[in-house]
Amino acid sequence: IFDILRLKPLDVAARVQAPLLVSIAERHRGAPLPDAPASELAPRGKVRSYPVTHYEIYRPDVHEQVLADQLVFLKKHLLP
Repeated sequence: IFDILRLKPLDVAARVQAPLLVSIAERHRGAPLPDAPASELAPRGKVRSYPVTHYEIYRPDVHEQVLADQLVFLKKHLLP
């Protein structure tokens, strides 16, 4: 658990060369959103945000949209 506290993804995001997708639940209360998500700092990053809480992202209607967005991203970057 203490290793998680030392994890600072924003410190290394600019060095991530792989395509990076970050899906954000905008109303998540457990952790504040950073000023610049890792996806904005990474050269090939993309952010998708949804106006839901952490657990609402698993509602069937929202979850389907999240998965659809992830599939579009993966197809764009993994298919020749």
